[in-house]
Amino acid sequence: MTNKESSKEENPLIYYAIIILAIGLVAYKWLSAIDKTTLIHDVVQIGLALTIIIWFFATIIFGIRGYMLKEDKSKKIFKILIHLANLLIVATFIYRLTLIIFFDYSLLIHGILALTIILYYNFIIHWKIFKNNSTKEIRRTKINKEQEEIITFINTKLENLSIKELKEKKEYYKWKIYTTESITPFLESFRKQLSELDFVIEKKEKKEELEELLQKKDAAKNELEKIQKKKQEELMDKESEKAHIMYRLTHDKEENVIVQKGLRGIEKEAILSAGYKQVNEYCIYEKKIITVFVKPIMDHSPTHTFLVWSTTRLLEEFKIENIETHDTKDADITFTHNNKKYAIEIETGNLLKKMRRLEEKVAYLNRKYHHRWFFIVSNRNLQAKYKKYGISTQRIRVWQLLEKMLENTHPKKAGVNTKSSTKDIQKKSLK
Repeated sequence: MTNKESSKEENPLIYYAIIILAIGLVAYKWLSAIDKTTLIHDVVQIGLALTIIIWFFATIIFGIRGYMLKEDKSKKIFKILIHLANLLIVATFIYRLTLIIFFDYSLLIHGILALTIILYYNFIIHWKIFKNNSTKEIRRTKINKEQEEIITFINTKLENLSIKELKEKKEYYKWKIYTTESITPFLESFRKQLSELDFVIEKKEKKEELEELLQKKDAAKNELEKIQKKKQEELMDKESEKAHIMYRLTHDKEENVIVQKGLRGIEKEAILSAGYKQVNEYCIYEKKIITVFVKPIMDHSPTHTFLVWSTTRLLEEFKIENIETHDTKDADITFTHNNKKYAIEIETGNLLKKMRRLEEKVAYLNRKYHHRWFFIVSNRNLQAKYKKYGISTQRIRVWQLLEKMLENTHPKKAGVNTKSSTKDIQKKSLK
């Protein structure tokens, strides 16, 4: 291989340079031969055609991305391109009118399109102005209405509204949104009224709760009064029944002792309510312990009252006449037998604490009844203490003592020693 051939292989771009140079010479010759005005006009048309094509595809692409793919930026660029295209159409039409040499149909179509665009923008501009004025009027009306509403709320006397109306207002204004122009002049007063609204609602709720509690209290009070009245009526009925029972038990004669045997519960309750006391005592007459209700006489004990009653029953069994009980200085019981007066003194131990009165009592009984009286002591421990002052016996031996005394105290014969007779009876009673 020769040196020239190797050099051709090493520099292949020389052919491209020769071709470009040839094209450049041809273009220069062509540009030198043609009219420059026509050339510029053709270049401008070609440039406009390319610009329109590029603009068209760009508008389509940004329109698709803006309205189909929901891209806000692409939507804005699409609108800008449309407006620029419209302005360009109008501008090129005006330019063509300045250069018009002869009329053709493309100019007519261009003019119709430009006129349409001009009319469209004219409509849009006027519509925007009208809409803006209308919007301003609507906004102004809205602001006035809102301010009237705010002023009405601020001037409302909340205390005069019911709790329901207050809560409705709170719910309404809780979600109400006012424009800045409406609320700004009254913001402080509005907030103050809202705070007052909350306070009044709370106050009225507390008041309602209090009234409800008072109503419940009044209802409970009325119910209690009804119950108390009913109870009082029942008590009155019960007291009336008790009074009837006591009348039935004591109407024949005033009884200070009532035997429990055979009594019902209501009868026992009536007796206790009448001031009687329930005791278990040995009965001189029945010769056993019985349960009785006793109403003490004066300051005497229940036992004393019971023994007077029990002894009286025994005397009645003996067919004794003129049996009397005394609450004065006389003996507790006096009776007449064979035209002679007898006496029985019941002792529970109280006189032992008052020796002077005891001695006076014994002297009185000896003076009035001689040997025809004796002590009945309430328990055997007292018998030895009272026997120093006269005949004394326990309640268990009253029957025997009374029999002996009544047998041995018939009218005395001449020469009978009454003192010795009394001593004999005392000895027998002690046995």
